[in-house]
Amino acid sequence: MLLAGAAGGIGAIFKGPMGAALFATEVLYRRPEFEFEAIIPSIFSSIVAYTVFTLYYGWGTVFYIPTLVPIFPTSELLIYAVFAGVCAVVGFIYISFFYGLRDRFFKPLRVSRFLKPAVGGHLQALWCPRV
Repeated sequence: MLLAGAAGGIGAIFKGPMGAALFATEVLYRRPEFEFEAIIPSIFSSIVAYTVFTLYYGWGTVFYIPTLVPIFPTSELLIYAVFAGVCAVVGFIYISFFYGLRDRFFKPLRVSRFLKPAVGGHLQALWCPRV
């Protein structure tokens, strides 16, 4: 019943009854396997909820889809490629700094495990005080 209710709600809101029935029986269940006993009630629940919802709110699309997609010049692709490279380098530096700080400062720190977040919070407050 829980899966059928979830399928009904998801199918109605996102206007996709079959996808919602499959989503509810596969993803929302605790075990990582497909729940075959719940597929038929989920399909019925999702279709009924979808029908009632669309009769009340209309048959339009959920999200706005523009009729004309703007086409960007190909010269902008070089700018995007450079920006992607800069983002990758900054991300690598950030990750290296984060794990380096953890390995060199916080792991050897002789403080209880539960107090280490407080130490980090105080250091952050010293580094970036409120404006």
